[in-house]
Amino acid sequence: MHSFLASYGIPLAAGLTAVLGGLSYQLYRWYLVRSQKNERSRDLLARARSAPGELPLVRPIYMGGEEQFRSVVRASNLTKELKAVLCRDGVYIGNPEKVVQKLEKMLADGADRFQVVTDFDATLTRYHRDGVRCSSSYGILDSNSMFPSWFREETDRLRKKYYPIELDPALTVEEKTPLMKDWWTKAHDALKQTNLNQSWLPKMVQESSVEMRDRTGVLFAILDHCNIPLLIYSAGIGDLIKEVLIQRCSFKNFTEPPLIVANYMKFSDKGALIGFSEELIHTFNKHEIFPHHLDYFAKHKNRTNVLLMGDMTGDLRMADGMSHRETLVTIGFLNSKVHESFALYRDSFDIVLIDDQTQDVPIAIVEAIIKGASSD
Repeated sequence: MHSFLASYGIPLAAGLTAVLGGLSYQLYRWYLVRSQKNERSRDLLARARSAPGELPLVRPIYMGGEEQFRSVVRASNLTKELKAVLCRDGVYIGNPEKVVQKLEKMLADGADRFQVVTDFDATLTRYHRDGVRCSSSYGILDSNSMFPSWFREETDRLRKKYYPIELDPALTVEEKTPLMKDWWTKAHDALKQTNLNQSWLPKMVQESSVEMRDRTGVLFAILDHCNIPLLIYSAGIGDLIKEVLIQRCSFKNFTEPPLIVANYMKFSDKGALIGFSEELIHTFNKHEIFPHHLDYFAKHKNRTNVLLMGDMTGDLRMADGMSHRETLVTIGFLNSKVHESFALYRDSFDIVLIDDQTQDVPIAIVEAIIKGASSD
């Protein structure tokens, strides 16, 4: 363990904290699901079997065609560790020949030509904990008792109206875009009437149910210590995202903090909320924000290989503005409406992770790129 962490220059204490945290959860999960004496376990399993679309999904997950793509992965020149992770339950690759070719190129090019671009909510953070939905960055606001009841009622009304539209696989991005703009605008207008103060943010995050996906801290540590750029694109609130990362993921320990592009609040000298940043970012317009951050892309123009991660098809355009990009591998976290949305995700993302609340696959890809191509 010490030699593994040392190979990335990760401090032993920080690495052990991240690893032990993951192991503790796995032991908890094993007890919860396996113990026949645990009523909560039996309830979860019974509900999952009677309603297979609800979370957590019953394992193993079978969507059809797994053995075909796994045979291509096993026959590739990828590292043994990466092959094993890509062939595990809940991972699906729709076009394995194409994906393997891109990954092999990334391994051959090495870490100096590599960078990561990711969404935040439901990508870096957990979607659920044992079937109970975890908060998003906006959800931290929606459920907080510090706000008046009318605000929670209004945000609940907006969510019930627009959230099904956001997830509807039958609607195109072009159809969803103006409706998402309406949702974000109305939510921001409501928030400006709550007398929110900047000093409330730490307590709000502390009391929320937001959680990072398992081993997110390990992923961040590897990227940071190997000087691999990390760009976080989010339609959430940047001020809350930074506070989440500080409290849940040791954000202050970054040698070079990642660029976080999101909706930022504007506060008065006394800390009162007075508005938002001019560039409104919602689920499906992240690609429109590139002109505001040209200096970042110029700085990393030699990083021509990109790992992109998101949970919505709109996230696929987060790397559109990288004119220097050569190879792009996309990971889609399919968190809900699994059976209804699977075909769309399979055909849109290179790698689909079905109800996966970890960063195991991204970590395996990053580690393989750092170590280089396998000699097997």
